[in-house]
This record gives sequence, structure tokens and C-alpha cells, in this order.
Amino acid sequence: MTMQQNPHAAFLIIGIITFFVFGSHMLTLALQPDDIWWTPRQLMLSVDEAADQVRVFINDEMLADVLDEGRLKLETEEEVVTLSENDIGFRLNNYYKVVASRQWRVGMASAGTTLGLVFLVYGLIPFFMRPGGRESEER
Repeated sequence: MTMQQNPHAAFLIIGIITFFVFGSHMLTLALQPDDIWWTPRQLMLSVDEAADQVRVFINDEMLADVLDEGRLKLETEEEVVTLSENDIGFRLNNYYKVVASRQWRVGMASAGTTLGLVFLVYGLIPFFMRPGGRESEER
């Protein structure tokens, strides 16, 4: 039996492929770690890089100005160290960006998975029907 004789076979193949491709994408989205909201520690932003997203003030003075003037100090048990821009990094919370991106991807993956499931069910119909259909029951 060729594909032209059994058009359901094409739907079965398309359904299997579509279902597993989009289903695996949904599984990947579901298994993402919970701490994806924050900028990774390795990609922390410097004071200059974060300037367009956050402004930090110390006694009504911008952090960058305080650092440039060398007025920010860190006291340890052994010494007092003047901090510079290289000593400070920012990890930003990207929750709203991640959620917006994830909603779109979950929507598309679920639509694709549903479409694959519809094709799969339509392709499986001949396997659950009796040969000859209702006509053979009437005889």
C-alpha cells in the first residue's frame, strides 16, 4: 500500500514528527532551572554597563562619582581598602524578560504539540476501524 492509497500514513508520520519535536521543546522549557531570572555571576555588569538599567546613590551622590573620587572604602580585619569600579558588579533580575519570552515559546510549543497530536490521531484512525467499515456489519 502506497502513500496515495493510504493518505492517513502521511498524517501519521507528520503527527509523530511534529508531536515529538514540539513536545521535547515543551519538556525542555518545563525542566529549566528556577534561578534563570538573574544575570549569571560570570556575566555581572560593571558600574558603567549597568548605568542605563540601575542608578545607585550613596548619600545623594552617584556610586560612579564616589568610586572615581576614591571615597568608598572597605574595612577588613587587617586593612582598609579603597574600592574601585572593578570591585563592584551588578546581577540584574530579568524576570519580566524571561517570563515574556517563555510565554511565547510555551504557547508556540503547545500549539505545535497539539497540532502534532491531531495529525497523530487522524493518522491512527485506520488502525482502529474494522475492515470494510459499517457495510460489513450489515451483511
